[in-house]
Amino acid sequence: MKSPDAFGSYGRIPVLTDADPRVEGRPLPPQQIVRALRAHDEPLGIALDTSRAHLHSTADPRLPAKFTVELPAGTGDRLLAQVRLLMVRQATSPWWEGYGHAATYHDRHGHLAVPQAHRTDDGYPLGIRINGLRRAYAQGRLAQERIDALEPPRWRRPTRRWSR
Repeated sequence: MKSPDAFGSYGRIPVLTDADPRVEGRPLPPQQIVRALRAHDEPLGIALDTSRAHLHSTADPRLPAKFTVELPAGTGDRLLAQVRLLMVRQATSPWWEGYGHAATYHDRHGHLAVPQAHRTDDGYPLGIRINGLRRAYAQGRLAQERIDALEPPRWRRPTRRWSR
């Protein structure tokens, strides 16, 4: 994989199958390539985390504009969506998916006083997750990056922080 070009693109990441005549040996899985690039490109990491945070609201996650996924001719859009989903999930922390659910809950309800048993419409255990984060925060085990993500002004309450 080459360095980004003048437009910030890494070029193409071909998704090859063993049946593809261009394959010599074993191709690298695209998610492995994305993880390696992410390790050296902070804006790419932020874009991938943002995609992960929005997975609950889309069936076809967007990859950062730096990527073009190339599939063999005749491959359907459904497979392309699955490849994108795999690339985003394999290159990001599941924490960001929970963050996306929490942000959606906050936008709808104006708070994060999520009942312990609450599950989102797609079955995500948001109540358990939020309460676990509150425990980790109270015990000093929540990374500063995550505290910062959870505490912009819209998450704060007048008397107490998000860790209710």
